[in-house]
Order: sequence, then structure tokens, then C-alpha cells
Amino acid sequence: MRANKRENSKHIYRKYLPKINHNTTAILISTLLLAITTSSKGQVQITEWLYSGTDGEFIEFTNTGDTAVDMTGWSFSDKSEVPGVIDLSGFGTVEPGESVILTEAEASVFASAWNLGGTKIIGGLTENLDRNDQINLYNADGLLEDHLVYGDSDYPGTPRARYASCNIPDADYDLTMAQVDWKLATERDSFGSQVSTGGDIASPGRIIGYALSDYDMDGDVGVSDFATFVSCFTGTDESYEPLLAEISLSPDTNGIIAADADADYDVDLIDFAVFANCFSGEGNRAATLCGCSIDEDTATEIILNVDTININGTNVTADGTTATITGPGKYIISGSLSDGQIIVNSEDEGLVEIVLADAEISNSTSAAIYVMEASFTSLILADGTENYLSDGQTYIYSDATVDEPGSCIFSKDSMAISGGGELDIYGNYNDAIVSKDKLVIYGGTINAVSVDDGIRGKDCLLVYDGDISINCEGDGLKSDNEDDPNMGYICIAGGSLNINSGSDGISAETDIIISDGDISIISGGGHTAAINSDISSKGIKGLETVTIDGGTLSLNCADDAIHSNNAITINSGSFTIASGDDGVHADSTLELNGGTMYITSCYEGLEAAVITINDGYVNVVSSDDGINVAGGTDGSGGTDPWQPPHMGGGIPGDPGDPGDPSTGGDYFLYINGGYIVVNATGDGLDANGNIEITGGTILVNGPTADNNNAVDFDGTCNISGGTLVAVGSSQMAQALSNSSTQRSIKITYNQTQATGTLLHIQNSTTGEEIVTFASEKYYKSCVFSSPALVAGASYKLYSGGSSTGTENDGLYLGGDYTPGTLKTTFTTSNIATNLSVY
Repeated sequence: MRANKRENSKHIYRKYLPKINHNTTAILISTLLLAITTSSKGQVQITEWLYSGTDGEFIEFTNTGDTAVDMTGWSFSDKSEVPGVIDLSGFGTVEPGESVILTEAEASVFASAWNLGGTKIIGGLTENLDRNDQINLYNADGLLEDHLVYGDSDYPGTPRARYASCNIPDADYDLTMAQVDWKLATERDSFGSQVSTGGDIASPGRIIGYALSDYDMDGDVGVSDFATFVSCFTGTDESYEPLLAEISLSPDTNGIIAADADADYDVDLIDFAVFANCFSGEGNRAATLCGCSIDEDTATEIILNVDTININGTNVTADGTTATITGPGKYIISGSLSDGQIIVNSEDEGLVEIVLADAEISNSTSAAIYVMEASFTSLILADGTENYLSDGQTYIYSDATVDEPGSCIFSKDSMAISGGGELDIYGNYNDAIVSKDKLVIYGGTINAVSVDDGIRGKDCLLVYDGDISINCEGDGLKSDNEDDPNMGYICIAGGSLNINSGSDGISAETDIIISDGDISIISGGGHTAAINSDISSKGIKGLETVTIDGGTLSLNCADDAIHSNNAITINSGSFTIASGDDGVHADSTLELNGGTMYITSCYEGLEAAVITINDGYVNVVSSDDGINVAGGTDGSGGTDPWQPPHMGGGIPGDPGDPGDPSTGGDYFLYINGGYIVVNATGDGLDANGNIEITGGTILVNGPTADNNNAVDFDGTCNISGGTLVAVGSSQMAQALSNSSTQRSIKITYNQTQATGTLLHIQNSTTGEEIVTFASEKYYKSCVFSSPALVAGASYKLYSGGSSTGTENDGLYLGGDYTPGTLKTTFTTSNIATNLSVY
């Protein structure tokens, strides 16, 4: 039976109820009598009830233990207090965490009204609940397992569960009476309540709560919820009422949306403090009671006077040149400290808002700003101000076993940076800005210089806006939580980033998601610098995934420009890439669905075990392969050549041959669309496996040396759609596979064709132009395929001549062709036709 919450029943009455009437006393006596017949406290408990509703009253029972319970022989009664009145055997075995429903409605009707699938429901409850009643749950031995007394008349101020249920908070499962602090269900509340078809509000069938900021109600507060919050963000100067078009959240009856935590009809950094405190990351359940209190106190002024500090306000103490903020509130800092520090040590829940207004703080032995403890800290760069922070080259710690703080701005808790001012920050000891929790940048001009990393958020780093310049010897932006697989990621949704880093430009332990922004990165000295094998100097590196949905990116990198140890997906964006190694490299999969990408210099342009190109424009200039399907890490495999890359496949140090050449192993190049231009010194398209082409336009200016090939594959190269023109050397030239469904030709020239010489094919009968192409290099072979090649037709092949058509990347469209030299006339009697011309 439920125990009272650290108080006996009498004390509970005194605490919550201003008045006790005779009915209350009778119920109390009844409750005490029931306790005599109870078994030990059961693990199946009452978790929600609705005594009157359009779609039927109901009671929810939940197995809150860690073992299954067989409810055969169990029963329910209300204030009659008689075991066996309503048989609950139909619930059968109830698993840990499972909720079951008893309702007056027919089970199927109730399930339909609440869109329940798989929830065990017993319908046809005849012992109906009243406004003031009891809920008694008996086990198979007739002993009371759980008991709840409720009624807003008997207990004034407690919830009246009519048309809206009452969910019992998990902390109160042991209580035997309704409490005044229990709330009626509201749509999208922390229990995930919803509206039934009849208009009732409840969450039957589940007790797992949902955090306020879990807008998609998937149990975590993750990236999708952050995107929703960002779409609602208005700042303090703009109301969302009437509802702005970009806001996807529905307002409640008072017109308040869920992102507006302080209910002031705007969504600003105060609201973000609540959101950030709830943030848990993908797949990591958020606490249902997350959030921090919102209290906008009168601002306290902290005035810095070189070697003294004046304070006008509360919650700040000064000790020489150190000011310590001890509670939530707003603090405006101005003036300069030649050797001092701002410390935040706020044990109380609430937002600490620090406004830098022409502040200059230097510290020779520690951080300039050190957040030791706070629910959430908002650092605001006041509009039109210039602020300066620097730390020393050597830190002195009072405790030799402690190495924190470790950066010029150092926060042990979550922090946001915003405003319209400027911050020049120098990390002379290690990093410039660090949050050991979550770090979000909403605005401001930030110029960071550091001897190691520039800006680091351990759990996550989110950039929404701002003008950020970083010059550092380590990583530019970094998130490095190695302990939680749901953390350690970076999201960039806007702003301008200019990064010059000695190591990686942007580095995440797990995922990188870029949806917008103007991003410029020089890493490791740029693409002409020698790669230091001991230092990772990639442009964008997400060890789990990299997803790019937009933005303008200029990447000049000593190592890979975009890299993942697992998967990369590019959906949109504009890219200019120069790399000392690969332009885009994924150990496992690379998928391109859009965007415009110019890779002006690289070793290999695109590389992964499986590459899929569905759409977009790609232009690659490479010193080795243009597009390479191979296993391992950056061209080096693992230990077993028969395993796929994520299983350790490939021979160490061997850039290819990771599978059975007769089948193509586990490596695939899929081209389903897009426009691809390759200028490769090595292979143009290289698959240590298979190539499948179903669409798109592919133009390959391949190798001039005979040890490489314009199209190279170990298994098959099948084409069923799209246009392919691939020119290069002839000694290793391969024809496309006969298992293709679209016709192709392989042309081998006896004499080298000069750079810019037109290759022209037209229908012998109709004169229809099939292709006109001018290579960027001299060549001796060409592989060509197009839907325009049809079975049995006769075609003429010309070399040279001129065209008045529109030229793009060597491909001429439209216009008139003035013939050059007729090389041969041929028919496409085979799927793959081989031609030798002189």
C-alpha cells in the first residue's frame, strides 16, 4: 500500500488541506482499516485516473517494478472496498514498465479514441467512479496492493479529473490521497498527454513523462527539438503573437507556445536557458522535470577599476580583483582589471546573465571568467561595445590535483553567448572558450586566439548566429564528450565562421550537422602544407556522422576537407574545397543528394566504401583518383581483406582490392543523378568493387598515363540511364559491362587526340547529335554511354571540327557542328561496343 510522504496522514491533511470535514475523517479511518488487510507494498500501482470523460472514465495501473507480474485473479473496487468486484485477470502478465487500462468504455472503442495499439485494456467497467471516490487494487489473495482516495469536494484544491485526467507524479506513487500540487492533464504536458477523439485530455497507456522541451515527444530533447526552438526564436523585441509562419508549435488556450517558458509572448535567451537545461541529446531520455527557474531581477553593476571592484546590487562579493557572483540574476560588467577574475558560483536554480559592456579583464595565472556552478549562464556582449579577455601562459591551482579552469572563459555548466557587441579573447594557456556541458552561440562578434582549441563545448556546441573568427594551434570548434554516445556533437545553423587552425577546423566526437552559415576553414596550413601524421588537420571531422543541409563552405585543408570515420550525407550547400588529401572522405558511406561542390585540388576527390550520388553538382580536380570506392581509413584498410570497412576490411597500407575481384567485394559506387565533372591524374572513377549508373551526367577527363584508367572497376560497371563521357589513356581502358541495359561504346584511338579536340558522334541517318565533347587533356580512349544510343542504329564518329553550341565543362549542347575528320561509322549491335580507330 502507498506510504505517506515522510509524514503521517494527519500531517498531510494539515500541510495540504485547510479544512477537515466529517467525510474526510471517515475516509481517514477507512484508510487505516484497509491498511490492516494489506500485503507488503506492491509494484503494480495506480498512476492515472479520469472519473468522467466523453470517451469513458478510466484507471491506469502500471508495473513500476523490475519483474513481471501475473494479474490473474486480481480485482478492483471503488469505495465499496470489496475484493473481487471487478475481475482484472484479463490483463494477464504485465511486464516491468507496462501500463494497463480499466475503463467503462468498450475496449476497442477506447483504444480507437486514444489511438492505442498493443495496450492491454479491460472495458465495460460497471462500478463507475464518482467525483469523490476510492480506487482499490487487490491481488489474487484478496490483499490490497494499492489504494487511492480522491475528490475535490472532500479535499478542496485537489484536481477534479473530469474530461482531463490526473497523472500521479512518480515521486508520489507512495501517497494514498490526492494532493493539491497534482495537476490535471494538458496537451503535450510532461506526461505526453494528448486529446482523444471526443476531446478528453490524458495519457492512458503510458507513464513515461516528457520534458517540456521535448517538442516531438520522442523521449529525448535532441537536435530536432533544437531546430524547433530555433524556428521559434524571436528575441526580446518581437512577439510571436499572432503566431509567426515559421513557428510549428501550437499555442495553448492562453496563446502560449511550449518554447516560451516564461510565458511572455516572445522566445528569447531566457527561454533558451530552460531549453538548454533540458537538452539531453539524441536517444538519451530527458528528465521530465528539467528546466530552471526564470527570475529577472534588477541588474547588478560590477564596475572594474584596474585593481579594485565596485558593486552596485546584490549576489556579488568582491575580494581584491576577484568578483564572485553567488546567485541567479543579471550582472553588467564594465571597466578593466589588470589581473583579476569573474567567478560564478551560484548554487540556486536560475539563470545567471552576464552582460559585458566595454569590459577588459586579464588574468596572469587563471581564467578571466570562471563559471564554477550555475544552472545556466548567458554571456551577452552588449550592443556596440568592445570587450577584451585574456589569461596567462601558466596557471596556478590551489589544489595540485585539479586542472580546472583551463581556458580564458571556462564554464563547468551550460552557457550561451549572444549580443551585438565584440569580444576579443586570448587563450594563452590552452583554449579560448570552454563549456564542460553545452555551449550555444547566438550572436556577437567573437575573435578568438588560442594556443590550443578555439571554442569547445564538451557535450555539444551549437552555433546559431554570430561573426566568429578563430586563430588557434589546436582545433577551431570542438565537442569532445567521449563518455556519452549521445553527446559530443556540433550543430551549425547560421552565422559566419572564419577558422585558421593548426589541427582540425571543426571536430566532433560524434556528429556534425550543418544547416546554414558562411564557413571558411584553413586547417594545418592549407592544402599545400605537408600532412603531419601525428596531428589531425582535417577541415570538418565528425567521427560518427557528418550531415550538411546547407551553407557556404570554403575549405583549405592539409588533410581531408570533410571527414567521417563512419558516414557523410550532403543534401545541399555550396562548397569550395582544396585538400592535401581527400576532398570528402567517409570510411563507410558517402551520400550526395544536392549542393554545388568544387574540389579544386586534392589527392582523391570523393572516397568511401559505398558512395551514392543522387543529385547535385560535383567538379573534382585530383592528383590521384577523382572518385574512389575503397575500404579502410584514408586509403588504408584493416586486417581482413574480405570484411567491409566497418568490420575492419582491407589490407593495411593497400589502397584497394578489399574484396573478391570477381564480385566487386563490398564496395559500390552508385550514380543515380546529378552532374559530375572529374579531372583526374589517377583513375577518374575507381571502384574496388562495382559501379551502378542509373542517371545523371558524368564527364571524366581521366589520366594520360597508362597505369591508370578513366573508369576502373574490379567487379562490374552497369549503366541503365544517364550520360557518361570518360576519356583517358588506352592501355588499361575498360568497356562497360555487358550486363548493362543501356548501350555504350569504348573507343580506342591509334593516335593521341590533342587537348580540346572535339569528339563528335551523330546518327548516320538523321544527323541527330548524340554527343559533342572537348577534353581538358589529350587522350587515347573514350567510354561513352547515353540513352540516345539505340539498338542497331548507325552512327558516325568524328574527331575535331567546331560547334556553335553552348559549352559547359567541355560538353556542347545545341548549335551546329562543323565536321572534322570522320573516323569511323559503326552500329550498336551489342550492349557494349568496342571500336578501334586510326
